[in-house]
Amino acid sequence: MTTAFDNFDAPMLCKSTQRETLDIKGKWSDYLAEPKHDGTRCLAIRGGNGVKLYTRTGHNYTDHVPHIVDALNAWMPQYSVIDGELAIIDRHVTVGRKRVPVTNFNSTMRIMGSGAERARELQGSEFGLIDFIVYDAPRWGGSDLSGEYLSDRRTDLKARFPFGSENLFLNPIFGDPSRFGELFDTLTGHGVEGIIIKNTSSLYVFNARPNATWYKVKAAVTIDMVVTGYTEGTGKYEGLIGAVEFGRWVGNGEGDNGGDTIHVSRCSGMTDALRKEISANRDAYLGRVIEVKSNELVGSKEYKTPRHPQFVAFRTDKRPEDCLGEELKS
Repeated sequence: MTTAFDNFDAPMLCKSTQRETLDIKGKWSDYLAEPKHDGTRCLAIRGGNGVKLYTRTGHNYTDHVPHIVDALNAWMPQYSVIDGELAIIDRHVTVGRKRVPVTNFNSTMRIMGSGAERARELQGSEFGLIDFIVYDAPRWGGSDLSGEYLSDRRTDLKARFPFGSENLFLNPIFGDPSRFGELFDTLTGHGVEGIIIKNTSSLYVFNARPNATWYKVKAAVTIDMVVTGYTEGTGKYEGLIGAVEFGRWVGNGEGDNGGDTIHVSRCSGMTDALRKEISANRDAYLGRVIEVKSNELVGSKEYKTPRHPQFVAFRTDKRPEDCLGEELKS
Protein backbone atom coordinates (compact mmCIF):
# COMPACT_ATOMS: atom_id res chain seq x y z
CA MET A 1 0.00 0.00 0.00
CA THR A 2 1.28 3.47 -0.84
CA THR A 3 2.53 5.59 2.05
CA ALA A 4 1.21 8.82 0.49
CA PHE A 5 -1.54 8.93 3.10
CA ASP A 6 1.09 9.28 5.83
CA ASN A 7 2.05 12.68 4.42
CA PHE A 8 0.55 16.00 5.46
CA ASP A 9 -1.30 18.14 2.92
CA ALA A 10 -2.83 21.41 4.13
CA PRO A 11 -6.65 21.48 4.01
CA MET A 12 -8.79 23.27 1.44
CA LEU A 13 -9.61 26.87 2.39
CA CYS A 14 -12.51 29.30 1.90
CA LYS A 15 -12.82 32.72 0.37
CA SER A 16 -14.87 35.36 2.20
CA THR A 17 -18.19 36.93 1.30
CA GLN A 18 -20.55 39.29 3.09
CA ARG A 19 -23.93 38.76 4.77
CA GLU A 20 -25.80 40.81 2.14
CA THR A 21 -24.83 38.38 -0.65
CA LEU A 22 -26.92 35.66 1.03
CA ASP A 23 -30.11 37.49 0.01
CA ILE A 24 -29.28 37.70 -3.71
CA LYS A 25 -31.86 35.55 -5.46
CA GLY A 26 -30.34 32.60 -7.35
CA LYS A 27 -26.72 33.40 -6.44
CA TRP A 28 -26.24 30.28 -4.31
CA SER A 29 -28.52 27.87 -6.19
CA ASP A 30 -25.83 25.18 -6.49
CA TYR A 31 -24.59 25.50 -2.92
CA LEU A 32 -25.23 24.00 0.50
CA ALA A 33 -24.44 25.59 3.86
CA GLU A 34 -23.05 24.36 7.16
CA PRO A 35 -22.27 26.09 10.46
CA LYS A 36 -18.86 27.73 10.77
CA HIS A 37 -17.21 26.96 14.10
CA ASP A 38 -14.48 28.91 15.82
CA GLY A 39 -11.91 26.38 16.95
CA THR A 40 -8.76 24.80 15.55
CA ARG A 41 -9.04 23.48 11.99
CA CYS A 42 -7.61 19.99 11.91
CA LEU A 43 -6.85 17.15 9.52
CA ALA A 44 -7.00 13.66 10.99
CA ILE A 45 -4.66 11.46 8.96
CA ARG A 46 -4.50 7.70 9.44
CA GLY A 47 -1.57 6.22 7.60
CA GLY A 48 0.14 2.97 8.45
CA ASN A 49 0.81 3.86 12.09
CA GLY A 50 -2.46 5.14 13.48
CA VAL A 51 -4.17 8.53 13.50
CA LYS A 52 -2.21 11.76 13.67
CA LEU A 53 -3.81 15.19 14.03
CA TYR A 54 -2.43 18.25 12.25
CA THR A 55 -3.49 21.89 12.18
CA ARG A 56 -3.81 23.62 8.82
CA THR A 57 -0.19 24.78 9.21
CA GLY A 58 1.11 21.27 9.88
CA HIS A 59 1.49 21.56 13.66
CA ASN A 60 1.08 18.13 15.27
CA TYR A 61 -1.64 18.10 17.95
CA THR A 62 -1.91 14.33 18.30
CA ASP A 63 -0.74 14.30 21.93
CA HIS A 64 -3.09 17.12 22.95
CA VAL A 65 -6.26 15.04 22.55
CA PRO A 66 -5.57 11.30 22.98
CA HIS A 67 -9.30 10.61 23.45
CA ILE A 68 -9.98 11.96 19.94
CA VAL A 69 -7.14 9.85 18.54
CA ASP A 70 -8.63 6.74 20.17
CA ALA A 71 -12.11 7.49 18.79
CA LEU A 72 -10.77 8.08 15.28
CA ASN A 73 -8.59 4.97 15.35
CA ALA A 74 -11.72 2.97 16.19
CA TRP A 75 -13.57 4.44 13.21
CA MET A 76 -11.17 5.33 10.39
CA PRO A 77 -9.57 2.62 8.27
CA GLN A 78 -5.93 2.92 7.29
CA TYR A 79 -5.05 5.48 4.61
CA SER A 80 -7.87 7.91 5.34
CA VAL A 81 -8.08 11.67 5.86
CA ILE A 82 -10.84 13.50 7.75
CA ASP A 83 -11.21 17.28 7.71
CA GLY A 84 -12.75 18.90 10.79
CA GLU A 85 -12.49 21.27 13.73
CA LEU A 86 -11.15 20.69 17.24
CA ALA A 87 -13.22 22.70 19.71
CA ILE A 88 -14.92 22.72 23.07
CA ILE A 89 -18.67 22.33 22.45
CA ASP A 90 -20.54 24.32 25.11
CA ARG A 91 -24.04 23.31 24.06
CA HIS A 92 -26.23 22.34 21.12
CA VAL A 93 -29.15 24.21 19.59
CA THR A 94 -31.82 22.90 17.25
CA VAL A 95 -32.14 24.72 13.93
CA GLY A 96 -34.43 23.35 11.23
CA ARG A 97 -34.71 20.08 13.17
CA LYS A 98 -30.92 19.72 13.06
CA ARG A 99 -28.65 19.67 16.09
CA VAL A 100 -25.98 22.36 15.82
CA PRO A 101 -22.98 22.62 18.18
CA VAL A 102 -22.04 25.97 19.71
CA THR A 103 -18.33 26.15 20.48
CA ASN A 104 -16.31 28.07 23.05
CA PHE A 105 -13.39 29.76 21.31
CA ASN A 106 -11.59 31.03 24.41
CA SER A 107 -11.63 27.67 26.18
CA THR A 108 -10.50 25.94 22.99
CA MET A 109 -7.57 28.30 22.55
CA ARG A 110 -6.55 27.91 26.20
CA ILE A 111 -6.25 24.18 25.64
CA MET A 112 -4.90 23.97 22.10
CA GLY A 113 -2.49 26.86 22.63
CA SER A 114 -0.82 24.97 25.51
CA GLY A 115 1.77 22.25 25.36
CA ALA A 116 0.46 18.69 25.08
CA GLU A 117 0.83 17.81 28.76
CA ARG A 118 -0.80 21.04 29.92
CA ALA A 119 -3.60 20.60 27.35
CA ARG A 120 -4.44 17.19 28.80
CA GLU A 121 -4.39 18.62 32.34
CA LEU A 122 -6.76 21.45 31.40
CA GLN A 123 -9.22 19.01 29.86
CA GLY A 124 -9.23 16.99 33.04
CA SER A 125 -9.60 19.91 35.43
CA GLU A 126 -10.62 23.39 34.25
CA PHE A 127 -12.42 22.47 31.03
CA GLY A 128 -14.20 19.50 29.52
CA LEU A 129 -12.83 17.37 26.71
CA ILE A 130 -12.16 18.79 23.27
CA ASP A 131 -14.58 17.56 20.58
CA PHE A 132 -13.92 16.90 16.90
CA ILE A 133 -16.52 18.33 14.51
CA VAL A 134 -16.25 16.51 11.17
CA TYR A 135 -16.65 18.35 7.84
CA ASP A 136 -15.36 16.18 5.03
CA ALA A 137 -13.50 12.99 4.10
CA PRO A 138 -11.27 13.59 1.07
CA ARG A 139 -9.56 10.20 1.44
CA TRP A 140 -10.96 6.95 2.79
CA GLY A 141 -9.51 3.46 3.12
CA GLY A 142 -6.86 4.02 0.46
CA SER A 143 -9.24 5.70 -2.01
CA ASP A 144 -8.64 9.31 -3.02
CA LEU A 145 -12.09 10.95 -2.94
CA SER A 146 -10.85 14.51 -3.49
CA GLY A 147 -11.88 14.34 -7.14
CA GLU A 148 -15.49 13.48 -6.29
CA TYR A 149 -18.27 16.04 -5.88
CA LEU A 150 -18.86 17.42 -2.39
CA SER A 151 -22.45 16.15 -2.44
CA ASP A 152 -21.23 12.59 -3.02
CA ARG A 153 -18.48 12.85 -0.40
CA ARG A 154 -20.98 14.07 2.18
CA THR A 155 -23.45 11.29 1.38
CA ASP A 156 -20.72 8.69 1.83
CA LEU A 157 -19.45 10.35 5.01
CA LYS A 158 -22.90 10.34 6.60
CA ALA A 159 -23.31 6.64 5.77
CA ARG A 160 -19.97 5.83 7.44
CA PHE A 161 -20.17 8.14 10.44
CA PRO A 162 -20.16 6.48 13.89
CA PHE A 163 -23.18 8.28 15.34
CA GLY A 164 -23.20 7.94 19.11
CA SER A 165 -19.42 8.01 19.35
CA GLU A 166 -18.47 10.34 22.20
CA ASN A 167 -16.63 13.54 21.23
CA LEU A 168 -17.11 13.02 17.47
CA PHE A 169 -19.80 15.15 15.82
CA LEU A 170 -20.83 15.31 12.14
CA ASN A 171 -21.44 18.94 11.18
CA PRO A 172 -25.01 19.36 9.84
CA ILE A 173 -25.68 20.69 6.35
CA PHE A 174 -28.55 22.86 5.12
CA GLY A 175 -29.69 22.67 1.51
CA ASP A 176 -32.18 25.51 0.87
CA PRO A 177 -30.19 28.44 -0.66
CA SER A 178 -33.24 30.73 -0.53
CA ARG A 179 -32.99 30.62 3.27
CA PHE A 180 -29.22 31.01 3.72
CA GLY A 181 -29.68 34.56 5.03
CA GLU A 182 -32.25 33.41 7.56
CA LEU A 183 -30.01 30.49 8.52
CA PHE A 184 -27.06 32.82 9.09
CA ASP A 185 -29.10 35.16 11.29
CA THR A 186 -30.50 32.27 13.33
CA LEU A 187 -27.13 30.58 13.88
CA THR A 188 -25.25 33.76 14.79
CA GLY A 189 -28.12 34.66 17.12
CA HIS A 190 -27.36 31.43 18.99
CA GLY A 191 -23.65 32.25 19.22
CA VAL A 192 -22.38 30.28 16.20
CA GLU A 193 -19.60 32.16 14.37
CA GLY A 194 -21.26 32.06 10.95
CA ILE A 195 -21.75 29.72 8.00
CA ILE A 196 -19.69 28.12 5.24
CA ILE A 197 -21.29 27.97 1.79
CA LYS A 198 -20.00 25.17 -0.43
CA ASN A 199 -20.67 24.38 -4.08
CA THR A 200 -22.26 20.93 -4.26
CA SER A 201 -20.02 19.97 -7.18
CA SER A 202 -16.80 21.28 -5.60
CA LEU A 203 -13.81 19.00 -5.51
CA TYR A 204 -11.49 18.89 -2.51
CA VAL A 205 -8.29 20.73 -3.43
CA PHE A 206 -5.63 20.42 -0.74
CA ASN A 207 -3.62 23.51 0.19
CA ALA A 208 -5.68 25.82 -2.03
CA ARG A 209 -8.50 28.37 -1.98
CA PRO A 210 -10.21 27.79 -5.35
CA ASN A 211 -12.63 30.28 -6.89
CA ALA A 212 -16.41 29.71 -6.80
CA THR A 213 -16.19 26.75 -4.40
CA TRP A 214 -16.28 27.50 -0.67
CA TYR A 215 -17.15 30.81 1.04
CA LYS A 216 -17.26 31.82 4.68
CA VAL A 217 -19.66 34.38 6.14
CA LYS A 218 -19.10 35.63 9.69
CA ALA A 219 -21.14 37.87 11.98
CA ALA A 220 -18.29 40.19 12.87
CA VAL A 221 -15.32 40.66 10.60
CA THR A 222 -12.45 38.66 12.09
CA ILE A 223 -9.06 38.91 10.48
CA ASP A 224 -5.79 37.07 10.99
CA MET A 225 -2.93 39.57 11.00
CA VAL A 226 0.81 39.64 11.72
CA VAL A 227 2.23 41.48 14.73
CA THR A 228 4.57 44.19 13.41
CA GLY A 229 5.21 46.36 16.47
CA TYR A 230 3.78 48.14 19.49
CA THR A 231 2.79 51.53 20.78
CA GLU A 232 3.89 52.58 24.25
CA GLY A 233 1.38 52.54 27.08
CA THR A 234 0.38 55.60 29.07
CA GLY A 235 -1.34 56.15 32.40
CA LYS A 236 -1.96 52.82 34.12
CA TYR A 237 -0.06 51.09 31.31
CA GLU A 238 3.06 53.25 31.48
CA GLY A 239 6.10 51.04 30.96
CA LEU A 240 3.99 48.44 29.16
CA ILE A 241 2.81 48.19 25.58
CA GLY A 242 -0.24 50.28 24.76
CA ALA A 243 -1.45 48.57 21.60
CA VAL A 244 -0.30 45.89 19.18
CA GLU A 245 0.40 47.07 15.64
CA PHE A 246 -0.43 44.60 12.90
CA GLY A 247 -0.19 44.18 9.15
CA ARG A 248 -1.08 41.86 6.29
CA TRP A 249 1.47 39.57 4.67
CA VAL A 250 2.78 40.34 1.17
CA GLY A 251 6.16 38.62 1.34
CA ASN A 252 9.26 38.88 -0.86
CA GLY A 253 10.33 42.13 0.76
CA GLU A 254 7.51 44.02 -0.97
CA GLY A 255 6.02 45.36 2.25
CA ASP A 256 6.72 48.49 4.26
CA ASN A 257 10.40 49.46 4.33
CA GLY A 258 11.34 46.37 2.34
CA GLY A 259 9.70 43.99 4.82
CA ASP A 260 7.15 41.24 4.32
CA THR A 261 4.08 43.04 5.73
CA ILE A 262 2.06 46.16 5.02
CA HIS A 263 0.77 48.06 8.03
CA VAL A 264 -2.98 47.85 8.56
CA SER A 265 -3.83 49.20 12.02
CA ARG A 266 -3.37 48.65 15.74
CA CYS A 267 -5.51 47.02 18.39
CA SER A 268 -5.86 46.67 22.13
CA GLY A 269 -8.26 44.68 24.28
CA MET A 270 -5.91 42.04 25.66
CA THR A 271 -6.04 41.17 29.35
CA ASP A 272 -3.66 42.92 31.73
CA ALA A 273 -1.84 39.62 32.30
CA LEU A 274 -1.28 39.13 28.58
CA ARG A 275 -0.26 42.76 28.15
CA LYS A 276 2.45 42.26 30.79
CA GLU A 277 3.57 39.01 29.15
CA ILE A 278 3.92 40.66 25.74
CA SER A 279 5.66 43.70 27.26
CA ALA A 280 8.27 41.48 28.90
CA ASN A 281 8.88 39.49 25.69
CA ARG A 282 8.30 41.96 22.87
CA ASP A 283 10.70 40.48 20.36
CA ALA A 284 9.29 36.98 20.86
CA TYR A 285 5.81 38.14 19.86
CA LEU A 286 6.87 40.03 16.75
CA GLY A 287 5.81 38.11 13.65
CA ARG A 288 3.21 36.07 15.55
CA VAL A 289 -0.31 35.71 14.17
CA ILE A 290 -3.18 37.39 16.00
CA GLU A 291 -6.90 37.37 15.37
CA VAL A 292 -8.60 40.75 15.52
CA LYS A 293 -12.27 41.62 15.14
CA SER A 294 -14.13 44.64 13.87
CA ASN A 295 -17.78 45.39 13.23
CA GLU A 296 -17.06 47.60 10.24
CA LEU A 297 -14.53 48.10 7.44
CA VAL A 298 -13.91 51.63 6.18
CA GLY A 299 -12.12 53.22 3.24
CA SER A 300 -12.41 53.24 -0.54
CA LYS A 301 -9.20 51.47 -1.60
CA GLU A 302 -8.90 47.80 -2.59
CA TYR A 303 -8.00 46.90 1.00
CA LYS A 304 -10.24 48.57 3.56
CA THR A 305 -9.28 49.28 7.17
CA PRO A 306 -10.99 47.71 10.19
CA ARG A 307 -12.69 50.36 12.32
CA HIS A 308 -11.87 50.12 16.05
CA PRO A 309 -10.25 46.67 15.78
CA GLN A 310 -10.05 44.63 18.97
CA PHE A 311 -7.57 41.93 19.94
CA VAL A 312 -9.13 38.45 20.13
CA ALA A 313 -6.31 35.93 20.53
CA PHE A 314 -2.98 34.68 19.30
CA ARG A 315 -3.43 31.94 16.69
CA THR A 316 -0.96 29.10 17.08
CA ASP A 317 -2.58 27.22 14.20
CA LYS A 318 -1.80 29.79 11.49
CA ARG A 319 1.33 31.17 9.84
CA PRO A 320 2.20 34.76 8.89
CA GLU A 321 2.07 33.69 5.24
CA ASP A 322 -1.63 32.88 5.68
CA CYS A 323 -2.47 36.46 6.72
CA LEU A 324 -3.14 37.97 3.29
CA GLY A 325 -5.96 40.23 4.42
CA GLU A 326 -8.58 38.75 2.08
CA GLU A 327 -11.29 39.84 4.53
CA LEU A 328 -10.26 43.48 4.01
CA LYS A 329 -10.87 43.52 0.28
CA SER A 330 -13.74 45.67 -0.90
